[in-house]
Amino acid sequence: MPTRRAPETTPGTRSAAPRPARNVAAFAAATLATALTATLTTPAPATAQEPNFGRAVVLQGNELFVGQPVNWYGPGAVYAYGAGTDGIWEERALLTASDSSRMDDFGRALAVDGNTLVVGAPRKRDGAGVAYAFQRPSPEAPWRESAVLTPPAGEDASEFAVALALADDELLVGAPAVAGAGVVYRYRRSGGGWALEGAIRPPVDAGVAGFGGALARDGDRLLVGAAASDSARGRVYAVERRADGGWEEPHAVELAAGVVAPGTRIGAALALAGERALVGAPGASRVHILERDEAGAWRPTGMLRPEGDERGSRFGSALALTVGEAWVGAPGVQGGNGRVFRFAADGPGAWQPLSPVEPDDTTGTSWPLGFGYALDADGERAVVGMPTRDFGEGRALALRREGGDWRPAGLLEGRIFTIGSALTPGARCVDGALGEFPCTNMELVAHLPVSAL
Repeated sequence: MPTRRAPETTPGTRSAAPRPARNVAAFAAATLATALTATLTTPAPATAQEPNFGRAVVLQGNELFVGQPVNWYGPGAVYAYGAGTDGIWEERALLTASDSSRMDDFGRALAVDGNTLVVGAPRKRDGAGVAYAFQRPSPEAPWRESAVLTPPAGEDASEFAVALALADDELLVGAPAVAGAGVVYRYRRSGGGWALEGAIRPPVDAGVAGFGGALARDGDRLLVGAAASDSARGRVYAVERRADGGWEEPHAVELAAGVVAPGTRIGAALALAGERALVGAPGASRVHILERDEAGAWRPTGMLRPEGDERGSRFGSALALTVGEAWVGAPGVQGGNGRVFRFAADGPGAWQPLSPVEPDDTTGTSWPLGFGYALDADGERAVVGMPTRDFGEGRALALRREGGDWRPAGLLEGRIFTIGSALTPGARCVDGALGEFPCTNMELVAHLPVSAL
């Protein structure tokens, strides 16, 4: 990983009395010696930024989108890839917000449907949250930001756009911290923008919290996670769309009987496809299987669990359903390097374990990878995020089905934004700052090559 260095740019000067060159050289040499001594004798703690590139991933046919929300020295970004004729992913676009800023959380949540892409930045604007809609006239055309969605006025705005679900002209936006219980806002495309149509709110219940923290939609069916409910035991709610386009009142789905411990976090991750759904409970390393009965109600029919040591595995942190398979991310196994477990459907409620998907490197030389923190699978392609790799810069592993096996199809990585990388020679202060650097309390003493000391 490249070392970040401050730029060798002079932001500005302040007049000072002339000094003899000999004194300047002595001063610079002493300063350099002091700095070197401090560097050699003061141990710096090894710290890493929070999960970054690969924190959110979404596939759509031959297109792939990867979020990189928390760059230390740059704005959040979303990478848009297209599959080339050889099947290898090629970067087609790098998207940022129109009001981008350092570590602005842009790319923490993603949703795509055809020629519409929505990007969540739930911690932006002092934690209120923002969603950005992008549009293009055709798959060959570039993406253009078309709307900026913010929480409705009058609401206790917090964590808006932590989860997204997009279908045709309707966008659902999860805001799990609003009013303590959480809410899912409904937007309808109107002209070139999006208009708020209403909200899906949980039933009044003292135990519900975090409603909207995870969303999974398939047609007229919606599942909403509320993993913070009941001392983080968690809940999941089912919602059906009415014929008039509105949504029924949510009702809690009853899961398998038994004692649920605090911190289980049922509903932290969801996957929904047809008559089957998966509900992650990463605090207990479990995934609940739901299937619809003849009356149209969701019923628990089984449970998935990892093979081997379950402690700290976070099995169920990310989920996907694809072509008769269930994919379950467990970013905590193998000392935090992670693994993706695969299961094949074998009748109602029955699943057989398949060979897992392993990360490409488990040496730990680039920090625990967090492989399986995010994932998506779509037909013959899949992608797994490992956003803590490379000291928190992150990467993503693309995979492709070949026969009955899944094989690596490329290791994707984002750009490392370095401090001062946007500065150019001769740049001047604007509004009291020069890039990341404030323009106050500056005094230029001298510039000397090391050979002159």
